[in-house]
Amino acid sequence: MRIEAGQAGATVLDFVTGRFTYLTREQWELELAAGRLLVNGEPVAPEQILAAADQISYQIRATLCTLGLPGGGRQNLRPR
Repeated sequence: MRIEAGQAGATVLDFVTGRFTYLTREQWELELAAGRLLVNGEPVAPEQILAAADQISYQIRATLCTLGLPGGGRQNLRPR
């Protein structure tokens, strides 16, 4: 996601907490600490101030789900 001029000036943590409400503030702090939230391709501190044209990306954790798959899905869900 590209930061627009009107979104600049917020901290990374404040921005993602307000924009992406599917995780709590505490969960976003953990994602930042784990390096899964990047600004311009680099891990950042929660208090980093966003600038216009910054690019935010989020590396979603892989979660194994076995619902509805034959054999519980175990045979087909190994990392490659």
